[in-house]
Amino acid sequence: MVNILPFQKTQGLINEIDEFLDKVSEASMVVEQTYLHYIDKGADHYLDEKMQQIFDIEARADGIRRNVATVMYTLMLMPDTREDVLTLLDFLDNVLDDCTHLIASISISRPELPDEFKPAFKELTIEVVIARLVMHG
Repeated sequence: MVNILPFQKTQGLINEIDEFLDKVSEASMVVEQTYLHYIDKGADHYLDEKMQQIFDIEARADGIRRNVATVMYTLMLMPDTREDVLTLLDFLDNVLDDCTHLIASISISRPELPDEFKPAFKELTIEVVIARLVMHG
């Protein structure tokens, strides 16, 4: 009889990595939504809601990353692949950290944006999010 437990663990690991990648994408979208809202409406309750949302996303992603690392160190037999995957997850975790810092920064500093610059700030926000995803996503 063939033991399929390693294959089940591998599929579970793949699912968790997919969820982690979804969290990175979700965090980038939250940053974009937050900045675009801030440009249009300034600081309001929405900013606080998005701050909590980004904290929740990062907390869930950190849990996934820790679980993936635990499974890979205890059950996976290919150390080369393990290190590649864990390095990638750590790198992407930095993107999540950046997203959290971006929202915290605007939440704390609450800069005044002159109306004549708002369209340019919107365009810049979208371009930065796209560039960040291309560079790290």
